[in-house]
Amino acid sequence: MAKEVPPKIFQALQLYVGGATWSDAADATGCHIRTLRKYREYPECIEFLKEEKRLRAERKREVLTKAHEKLIDASPAVSEELISIALSKRTKDYAKVAAASEIFKIIREGVMDEEIRAQLTDMKEQLSSLERGGPIVDI
Repeated sequence: MAKEVPPKIFQALQLYVGGATWSDAADATGCHIRTLRKYREYPECIEFLKEEKRLRAERKREVLTKAHEKLIDASPAVSEELISIALSKRTKDYAKVAAASEIFKIIREGVMDEEIRAQLTDMKEQLSSLERGGPIVDI
């Protein structure tokens, strides 16, 4: 019969998923590193690690999505502020140059994004045509 995994092993595994080293996780939970190494090979521990990593990645995606939404919501006001800095008579020349440089960089990136999207769409159409057995037209 398989040995039951003690709760402190799961605590150590959770600490490891959170960024602790194996050694630090073992120390923090009061178990020996060799014991932790033995248990981490158990199927239930492997599954626990997979699930904890998946949950952690999901939480990170949610946080990043919220941060991205805030940035997008604020972007019109930030754009206006950047433009006002670049055009203001009271702005020092070095700040105007930096603001103008950022404005042109943003514009250039937007144009490049559109070009890449168009190329990607063309590639998808070519791939679909190839999958259907049709001819490929190189553009």
